Amino acid sequence: MKLVGLIITTVFLGATVAEAAEVKLQSLQVQSKLKAGKPYRVKVKYSATGEVDLSKACFLWSGEGPFCFSGFSDEKGVISLKLRTNNPGRYKLEGYIQYVGGGQFKNSNKVAKTIRVRR
Repeated sequence: MKLVGLIITTVFLGATVAEAAEVKLQSLQVQSKLKAGKPYRVKVKYSATGEVDLSKACFLWSGEGPFCFSGFSDEKGVISLKLRTNNPGRYKLEGYIQYVGGGQFKNSNKVAKTIRVRR
């Protein structure tokens, strides 16, 4: 009976650990002077619990999108990539990460920053 209880407890704890895999975004950093049609660097700081596999970084410009990219660098809790906005204006840039955690496809929380793109 003790062995059965141990097996059930081990299976339950394993499932709990797998479900706890999560990515939490903390901030979005982007340079302040942006020009239409010119690439700009975006950095997203995050923390992760459990085993996660980052798939894509997704962005929306004032609700337009999402546009998702798999070509990003990932160093010590910061993903980095270049984006480009062709239209001048003021935008709310929102970002989130698509990832696999606990055997499931998930989206992180969103982080945002207001940007101004000039001609």
